[in-house]
Amino acid sequence: MDRPISRSLRFAFACVGATAAPGAANANASSTYTYTGVPYTYSYPSNGCLKETMHLSMKIVLSANLAPNLSNQAVTATSWVIDDGSHSFKDTAKKAIVPLQAQFSTDDNGNITAWSINSYYYTKNGIDLLYTTHSSATAGDYADDDKCKTASVGSNFTAGAWSPK
Repeated sequence: MDRPISRSLRFAFACVGATAAPGAANANASSTYTYTGVPYTYSYPSNGCLKETMHLSMKIVLSANLAPNLSNQAVTATSWVIDDGSHSFKDTAKKAIVPLQAQFSTDDNGNITAWSINSYYYTKNGIDLLYTTHSSATAGDYADDDKCKTASVGSNFTAGAWSPK
């Protein structure tokens, strides 16, 4: 009597496993990439809100992992947050005059090797510009923050790092 029940249970578990595994393997989950810039080496004016101890950081969510061997490929983020060290700018900001523009290059494993990302926002005091780049020709971060009481600029000429790479 045990045998038919145990066979039935084994068959049921095998069916559940067979239907669950393909779904998990083929799931096209979103991927989150996080950028951490190095501290600004230049800030202006000295009484502005951006200081040389601050840095640019961002979180970009894509619908899938970046593919291997991309070369300056434009991507569309499903969401993003950029922080200049003083203020955060989000994909939901209605004042974004230029939504996030992002291009990536990757190696054979899909690791980020070069990038160019920028976005512009209206604020009550003007336009904020957030920019980061790394290529064979140039590297660095730039933030122009007009949300401050005194408009402020922070920049450096050193690339930060991505996670995952």
